[in-house]
Amino acid sequence: PKLVDFLRSAPCYLEQDILDSFDSSIRSCAELICNVIFDNSGWQQAKLPVRFGGLGLRSCSDISLPAYLSSLASSRSLIQSVLPNNIEQDCIDRFDSAVDAWTQADFSSPPESAFSIQKEWDNCKCLKLVESLKISLDQHRLACFISVMAPHSGAWFNSLPSSDFGTLLDNEILRLSVAIRLGLRVCSSHKCRCGALVDEFGLHPLSCRMSAGRFPRHSALNDIIKRGLGAAGFPSQLEPVGLDRGDGKRPDGITLFPFKSGKSLIWDATCTCTFSSSNLVSSAIAPGSAAASAEISKVAKYDSLSDRFIFSPFAVETSGVIGPLSLQFIKDIGRMAARERREPRECEWLLQRISLAVVRGNAHSILSAGISRLD
Repeated sequence: PKLVDFLRSAPCYLEQDILDSFDSSIRSCAELICNVIFDNSGWQQAKLPVRFGGLGLRSCSDISLPAYLSSLASSRSLIQSVLPNNIEQDCIDRFDSAVDAWTQADFSSPPESAFSIQKEWDNCKCLKLVESLKISLDQHRLACFISVMAPHSGAWFNSLPSSDFGTLLDNEILRLSVAIRLGLRVCSSHKCRCGALVDEFGLHPLSCRMSAGRFPRHSALNDIIKRGLGAAGFPSQLEPVGLDRGDGKRPDGITLFPFKSGKSLIWDATCTCTFSSSNLVSSAIAPGSAAASAEISKVAKYDSLSDRFIFSPFAVETSGVIGPLSLQFIKDIGRMAARERREPRECEWLLQRISLAVVRGNAHSILSAGISRLD
């Protein structure tokens, strides 16, 4: 906060060498803390806000001009009313010079009514950086980047890191989560327990049928849904006996009492890999395509039960993107839980726990990929 105040108070954008030294220190500290190596593309993404797919490690060089422009725009009227004309003119000249620097950099400008809002200037610059970054990324990195820009895919960033609440990530899970989000190297190439090759990005274990993280992640997701329904006033049962779709397969859970229109709710959860060979191309084009496809498949599988129950699929990707039907399902549960408990943050907390379950499952899968079944 002190640094941002300084950037708002002085034309620091004119001293790029000093700002670059600050950024270099931030990058070195982030690499030390997260135990990863940022390549140029990874660092460009890491500097972006979380809502734009980054880590929120804002660059002094990137925010210096938006901070100064918004500060001058918001204080000009006050300066004109209390300071002599020569100082007033100096303020106007400084603002015009900063606007010229912004225009020369080929950034779009926010509406004049939003000139005093730093976020508006910053968004214009971030959008330009996002577009330039997309052009330079390969298919895997592009799929990572597009996916993590989807709403709620980075919900784990906003969770309170507390061991008492079960929301604290250990060092290795944090390292892997950051690396997967940015598409960085996570390990040396080695053989998976299934015999396939695990590349340096650790992608194969995320979709491997023998992955040790699949079942704990699946159980954690169902437990979160069950607890959410309980908070909303709908006790439920996991893996209900005697309820199948005709082939011996049964849904993951059912509410014990009617959920809507006199019918009980049944759900079936899955976590599909964003980066598997079958999903990578579509994931690099549109975020959440793998989850949306999984939802359609789930609805078709349980169509025979739709006359007796309300079926809701729940599909989330390893990148953290939640399918559209699943997101609406979670928002409905969160809204009812918020009304029941009179706590407006219930939906937000529910999304955070889902995001944490996904990143923990990813880390477990990658860490156990090199361990043979005999071990």
